[in-house]
Amino acid sequence: MSYRCPWLVLGMVCLLQAAEKEPLVGTAANQNLELKAKLHMDPREIREVVGADLPAGYVVIEMTVTPKTEEEFMVSYDNFILLSAKDGQRVIPFTASQIAGSSRLVVGPGAASGGGVMADEQGPVWGGIGGPPVRRGPAEAGGLGNAASHSGVVESEMRTGGEESPLVEVLDRKALPEKKIEKPATGLLYFPLEGKHKPKHLELMFRGQAGKLNIRFVK
Repeated sequence: MSYRCPWLVLGMVCLLQAAEKEPLVGTAANQNLELKAKLHMDPREIREVVGADLPAGYVVIEMTVTPKTEEEFMVSYDNFILLSAKDGQRVIPFTASQIAGSSRLVVGPGAASGGGVMADEQGPVWGGIGGPPVRRGPAEAGGLGNAASHSGVVESEMRTGGEESPLVEVLDRKALPEKKIEKPATGLLYFPLEGKHKPKHLELMFRGQAGKLNIRFVK
């Protein structure tokens, strides 16, 4: 019977590895709403939950927002901020068109010529340690300063032209809807995050009409 032991041990190791790869889930609640967030950082996990590959440099969070009162309230991407304690990045979610549209924001070292931070008319960019995330309004355009001058900020540029990718439709279909809700709403949030981070570095913050909540992703 002893010859079975290695296979038994191997099976236990496989089960443990599978358990370790389970997405981390965080929750938070107040008297107005409850949040449940499932974190996906591995590209294979992201592909499975999205149904397609994303460009490098994105964290995906499966978000469920559950109202606890009968009063409607607005869910907006501006409500959600992903903070990294590693380098101070503070980012808000990108829309499908910002990720894969014909005009999209490209992030990464050296992306922008001249050191400017560029975005489309909806494009959020992020601040460094202690700085708030920035959401650009329709009237704003062009450079937003020198990215290299702020800790935790990376260069980016706007690239236009070409046909809209089919990925836009996929991302839109899976995304958390921006709308007034009176019952639970579920969907994905796509956060651009430069560099390598561990779940323990990340904190999801909610700031909105229904209050302030924070979620940490720890085992």
